Amino acid sequence: MKRPSMRRYPVRSGNTVMLALAALAVVAVAGLLGWWFLGRGSGKDAPRVLVNRVSRGPYDYVVIEQGEVESASNIELKCEVRSRGGGSGSSGGGVTIIEVIPEGTQVQAGDVLVKLDSSALEQERVTQSIKVNGQRSLVVQAENTFDAAEIALIEYLEGTFKQEEKLILSEMFVGEQALRSTQLALNSAQRLAAKNLVTGLQLEGEQLAVDNARNTLDIAQSKLHVLRTYTKLKNQKVFESAIATAEAQVANENSSLKLEEDKLAEIDEQIGKCTIRAPSPGQVVYANEFDSWRGDSEFVVTAGAAVRERQTIIRLPNSAEMQIKATVNEARITLVRPGLPVSIRVDALKDQMIQGEVIKVNQYAEPGGYSSGNIKKYATFVRILNPPPGLRSGMNAEVRIHVERKSDALQIPVQAVAEHKGHYFTVVQKGETYETREVQVGSSNDKVMTIEGGLTENELVVMNPRGFGKLLDLPDLEDATPVQVAEIERSTPGEAMAIRASLAAAQAPQGLGSGSPGEAGGSRGERGKGKGRGNGNMTPTMLVARYLESDADKDGKLSKDEIASLDDRRKQGVADADTNKDTFLDRAELTVAAGAQMQRMREQRVGQAGAPGGGSAQAAGGGE
Repeated sequence: MKRPSMRRYPVRSGNTVMLALAALAVVAVAGLLGWWFLGRGSGKDAPRVLVNRVSRGPYDYVVIEQGEVESASNIELKCEVRSRGGGSGSSGGGVTIIEVIPEGTQVQAGDVLVKLDSSALEQERVTQSIKVNGQRSLVVQAENTFDAAEIALIEYLEGTFKQEEKLILSEMFVGEQALRSTQLALNSAQRLAAKNLVTGLQLEGEQLAVDNARNTLDIAQSKLHVLRTYTKLKNQKVFESAIATAEAQVANENSSLKLEEDKLAEIDEQIGKCTIRAPSPGQVVYANEFDSWRGDSEFVVTAGAAVRERQTIIRLPNSAEMQIKATVNEARITLVRPGLPVSIRVDALKDQMIQGEVIKVNQYAEPGGYSSGNIKKYATFVRILNPPPGLRSGMNAEVRIHVERKSDALQIPVQAVAEHKGHYFTVVQKGETYETREVQVGSSNDKVMTIEGGLTENELVVMNPRGFGKLLDLPDLEDATPVQVAEIERSTPGEAMAIRASLAAAQAPQGLGSGSPGEAGGSRGERGKGKGRGNGNMTPTMLVARYLESDADKDGKLSKDEIASLDDRRKQGVADADTNKDTFLDRAELTVAAGAQMQRMREQRVGQAGAPGGGSAQAAGGGE
């Protein structure tokens, strides 16, 4: 077999040369870029850098979160049928939905929304009606017994007693007659005996007859006394006791009857509550529930579903009062407070910006799920001002909470600021030279940072100053303490600005960026000698805590009387701190005043250090 011929191509030497030249070009460009960005020169030899002009204009610091539109005044219709355990019409102690109006239906007051299964209640009502009827018969029996007891007392007092009394009186009358007769016979016998007409034995017989009649009369009188004094009272007590017992039985049976009737009425009421009607006009919204841990449905309103007692079934939102429930990350929740303005963009109304206001921030975090990553979020409620007609409950919305707004703020991009041990620095371009300058910063919205001091409008600052070698000449500073860092992180933008300003005043080196290296070094050396003296370790929060030692009522602010109790030095420090003119000094106002006071003390200490006998700086600054 003849093999196919293999054609050999000659290697072109020109391709190798081109590859080598390309590699050299890459190395050259890399070297040029390295010299460009890492150059150490200045003036004509300085690298060309990207700069940005310090500008003045509107500034807005916002917290952006997602939320859901809901009614601020929902009418919640709940299941008010009490759980009666298992049985007909119940499932696990719940009540079954028989009928439910379709979601989204516009209803008027009185319209039937939900019908719950009442068969178990109807059966219970029959049983309870039998008990009520049986108890009514017992009440009638007890009342008749009571009436009979009262009649028995009257019968005794007005009948039996008087009959017995009259019988005894009749016996007494007969005894008195017999006594008189025997007495007359005795007298006649005595007269005849004096004439010897009767014997002594006959006279004695007449005497015995008188004694017998007298004894009979005494017995009758004793019986009358016992009847009137003891027998009547005894029998009266017996009859009265029977009356009281019968009366108590009547009350007991009536109480039992009332309990049974109340239970029957409660069953009737529960049967009535199995039909849920609309209390006012509105649009039906099902109160479906979802498991926040598993993310699946826990309860869906539908015919056949079982609802428990006090469980919400339907909501009737008021479209005129709408709000948004948003969850704010714990890292930004301290910035949000009631009263802040909010811009709202609803997904379904993309071309319309709605205005709102924060009305409530929950103090406790929302329950988290497996997917939350242990990140806490706090529910924040935003009232929608003048809600548009197309706004409905359940719509997704983006809320932009305006934490801080300034109409005229000095600002630079955040990329132009370098943080170093709690201080902030920029590199300012001045012609052909560059100057490292410390600045006092305010708040930042992640795009620009407001400048409170250290820069002026239209100056040029270098972007990403850490990427240009010696252009950023950072001083040797003390590390910010964890307490100071924590104070800045948990404070509001205004308070953070005051804390940074006070720390800068207490720790800033002399002549930074504006003098010669020798001058800068000398100022650092002087600062190093003063370490640990004065207010270098004092923070505004510590100073505020000392102010609040005079807070007698522990309400977190100082009143006129509490301010008057301060010593002269501290009273002077808060003289102009009441910026909102409410006659109280709250923590924010005290923080700003503390920062200003520490700045003044720093300037005083620096001035005394530059004057003869400057060693007294410690005494000037150590009072607090």
